[in-house]
Amino acid sequence: MVSVAFECMDPAKVLDALPYSSDGSSVLSGGEGELDNPPHLVTIARPRAVRSYLDDLLDNQVVRVMEESNESNNLTASTGGRSEEDNLPKGIAHFHNRGPFMDFLSENLRFLESSYFIRHPYALYIPEPVETVCTPPTGCIAIYKAYLEVGLRFPIDPFITEVLDSYGLALCQLMPNSVGSMVGFLAICKMMGTRPSLILWRNMMKLVVVSSRSNGEGWWSFQVRFPYKVVGTMPSNNHHFRTEFLYVYRAEPWDFPVVHLAEGPNLGMNRSVPPMSKEEARVAIYCQCLTILERGDKKQVPQYWNPAVDDLSNEHFLSIMGLSPAYPSGRNFVCLRPSTCLYF
Repeated sequence: MVSVAFECMDPAKVLDALPYSSDGSSVLSGGEGELDNPPHLVTIARPRAVRSYLDDLLDNQVVRVMEESNESNNLTASTGGRSEEDNLPKGIAHFHNRGPFMDFLSENLRFLESSYFIRHPYALYIPEPVETVCTPPTGCIAIYKAYLEVGLRFPIDPFITEVLDSYGLALCQLMPNSVGSMVGFLAICKMMGTRPSLILWRNMMKLVVVSSRSNGEGWWSFQVRFPYKVVGTMPSNNHHFRTEFLYVYRAEPWDFPVVHLAEGPNLGMNRSVPPMSKEEARVAIYCQCLTILERGDKKQVPQYWNPAVDDLSNEHFLSIMGLSPAYPSGRNFVCLRPSTCLYF
């Protein structure tokens, strides 16, 4: 749960609001010219994932966010006096506004929606030149165009939602290869008739921070644990992907963080990983690699089939795996390419 502190004139208008118990006079006092009817200070405890719960109240200026944290009694002063830029997560907004390629996308937005089968109740929007992944409009999430190229489709698979919510990650914090790894993982589970689980994922993956360098802080990557592999050789992450992002809208709240959480991701998910069930272990064993020597260098080679990068952009493949709405999914025998024949 996350505790959020608000200023509001009428607490009755804010669902589940509780009076803030600590002395908030230092925050609400204005000294000379203080309001005759100062706003009330209230807190709301809510699940970490529900990021758009108070959008309407914020838009209508019923409430004003003072602070957000895991500790309900850890209130600090509001951000008054600092510029809006200072309040954004470091390294994201400062470095990565939308790039010039987005002008081309804005002229071909409907083509992009049809190419990736983004349909009602979802819709794509092109950010304004000054907007970033940290500033999505109400009802929107930010995604990078590279995510679509590695198999992300809408509606988002419930397992991906579960991973984001459990780790406390906004989707836009992930490197594209990590999104491709989740899609590949889901495809293997589907092929083997095993329900994808967070326990299996945690046994095979760990969350690591991406070196900031000149790109700034804020990005994370799911690194496959030794000796597993869920996708064939992935290209090195395109370092220019950060300027090619889009907003995806839907009317209902999203089930995972929309923007970066102030407390950061839950790295405890990397530790104390529960043991796998027999069904989960069967998938893990399937994904294990063999170590071979090639020209004197050690190399990890999959023992069995796993999705190639080209598969992640193949709508027939994604549809059969239940990951794309492009075509009806079902149990079919399909040859995706001459070297790969699968039965579902």
